[in-house]
Amino acid sequence: MVFFSVTAPANQSTSDTPSMGAVASGMPPPKRPAPAESPTLPDERNVDEPGIPLKEALKEANNAKIAVFYSQNTSDEEKQILEIEAILKALKDPADVEKPLEIPDVQRIRVSSASKKAIQYLTLHNSWPLIYIKGNAVGGLKELQALKKDYLKEWLRDHTYDLIVIGGGSGGLAAAKEAARLGKKVACLDFVKPSPQGTTWGLGGTCVNVGCIPKKLMHQASLLGHSIHDAQKFGWKLEGKPEHQWGHLRDSVQDHIASLNWGYRVQLREKTVTYINSYGEFTGPFEISATNKKKKVEKITADRFLIATGLRPKYPDFPGVKEYTITSDDLFQLPYSPGKTLCVGASYVSLECAGFLHGLGFDVTTEYDQIPTTVFTPLEYGCCGLAEEDAVKKYGKENIIIYHNVFNPLEYTISERMDKDHCYLKLICLRNEEEKVVGFHILTPNAGEITQGFGIALKLSAKKADFDRLIGIHPTVAESFTTLTLEKKDGDEELQASGC
Repeated sequence: MVFFSVTAPANQSTSDTPSMGAVASGMPPPKRPAPAESPTLPDERNVDEPGIPLKEALKEANNAKIAVFYSQNTSDEEKQILEIEAILKALKDPADVEKPLEIPDVQRIRVSSASKKAIQYLTLHNSWPLIYIKGNAVGGLKELQALKKDYLKEWLRDHTYDLIVIGGGSGGLAAAKEAARLGKKVACLDFVKPSPQGTTWGLGGTCVNVGCIPKKLMHQASLLGHSIHDAQKFGWKLEGKPEHQWGHLRDSVQDHIASLNWGYRVQLREKTVTYINSYGEFTGPFEISATNKKKKVEKITADRFLIATGLRPKYPDFPGVKEYTITSDDLFQLPYSPGKTLCVGASYVSLECAGFLHGLGFDVTTEYDQIPTTVFTPLEYGCCGLAEEDAVKKYGKENIIIYHNVFNPLEYTISERMDKDHCYLKLICLRNEEEKVVGFHILTPNAGEITQGFGIALKLSAKKADFDRLIGIHPTVAESFTTLTLEKKDGDEELQASGC
């Protein structure tokens, strides 16, 4: 079997041709980056200027179809607001037009100078007076004038939903549920085009169906295979030769995934998000056509669209590749035992799949260009922060000090595991900044669990001394970071592992 693991943009639920619908997800962007530090929000109790409280003002703007913030009530502000109102009123359709566009009055919201600064920071717009349309900051008069009238008219029409999310993976589901929680009417489209081998899956995206979840479960199956061998060294008597059943593992994994698929559908229903199992394409202004498995097409509209379609594996361009190979989209549902496998690609997906397939007893070969940073291979590799090469490039070799060592996990001693000679850990520190830790690396069983815990230390700018002061739990692998004293230097002899 040949297995490919190279990612490319997914079969996105959008057409290749730009349309007016694209404006829904791309109204005028702010012209400046966010400031490095947020301003202190105003204490409304100490503000003598007229204007409603900040939170109330933002809530009003969010609920109004058209609103404009102003502060000083000067003649210049009044002039601009009148121009804004004139531009919007000019969009009104004649009465004899079918379903004419009605333009509501602009809701004026006066705020204090302090609230003005906070609103400009939150919206990343310096323009003032500031226009809101359907809860979205558009900018000032100049930005409004820059919008095409056709786009603006279509945006102001009533649509089926406030937001349509295209893609039912981790990002799409989270966005849909959060928008619904905030009172928006939301629909979530999710549709999986079959792979060349015909594989499809349910709601939840790559991670749940063909990524993190099935990969970690099969990784665990691989580790249990090693444990069966180890068990005999620890006195367990096992009758006969253990034999792995691929079909049983596949069915167990798919049963768990099916329960997650159902759980996500229930969550959407509980959050009042409309789930639509259809393929979406932009076909008009603020409109998509949703085509289901039976080829039935439904046209739906929204004020905003969020495209969260993720990635799919990419096939190399040579004859026969789609007919005679599979990808990670197919592996976890493969109806037959994969057997001898060539893994093409160097992503963490490829290395992890190669690892668990080898652990399950299959002959595996991996072709690669470069090693990724975090992998659930049979001997796991975890890291946080910079790689050694990147740290040297960023700070200079003379400003870097590296502490490292090899070790032998206690659970590997009796079983005499082959990978006991490869367990390694390293801290990369800045010499002139009290040895602030900028890189954390470990190659060991359960590296993911260890790295997750130590990640908070780097987030809080931990120093090497913080690791030294930490009392280690004995006997554990992680305690090795609390007694790390060996400095890495050019020309050092090969490290030798030791136990307790």
